[in-house]
Amino acid sequence: RRQRQMCIRDSYMDTEEKREIMEAIFDTGIPIGSMSVSALTKYALGDPDQAVRDRGMEIAEKSIQLSSALGVRTVMIPGYDIYYGESTIETKRYFLENIRKIAEIAEREGILVGFETMENNFMNTTGKAVQYVNMVDSAYLKIYPDAGNITNAAVANRHDVCEDLSLGKGKLIALHLKETKPDVYREVPFLTGHVEFAVSYTHLTLPTKA
Repeated sequence: RRQRQMCIRDSYMDTEEKREIMEAIFDTGIPIGSMSVSALTKYALGDPDQAVRDRGMEIAEKSIQLSSALGVRTVMIPGYDIYYGESTIETKRYFLENIRKIAEIAEREGILVGFETMENNFMNTTGKAVQYVNMVDSAYLKIYPDAGNITNAAVANRHDVCEDLSLGKGKLIALHLKETKPDVYREVPFLTGHVEFAVSYTHLTLPTKA
């Protein structure tokens, strides 16, 4: 069955709004499989400003709660410690602290949270995302790789995309299918870039040989 991804910028929905979404799901027969919390780009979890971090955590918690209410199984969060600023030891520490809190919230609500691999050096590969998943060590924190972003990272750093995906064995929950070109990360029409979708998807779904 087809699934849709829902992007929520403001997750403060009243009961009627939630009911409308649930009715649309039943009427169309198309479940919402995942939700992208893009607001955590602006309200980054590792921002030096505590007010920004607190707002990000509020958005993250309400998004996970909304996901639970709507039957959405996966919440995708951007792998940024900070977007509008410089990544430092401090921003990485704040990010890890808040990701641990988010994992606890996800466990409480029974929702999987997945890191999206992004375009900056902080978390542009599956391997980098794995490091944070291992540090948090929660069954509810996984990885939701972006095919376009990891392809650009592979080209820039001269490594193999499939090898990078293999580093996430047992920790991948979905693959974000997005087209890119070298140094171009957004608004690239499918099949006009350099992402090898079939190769990435096949590698992701092949059973492990004994």
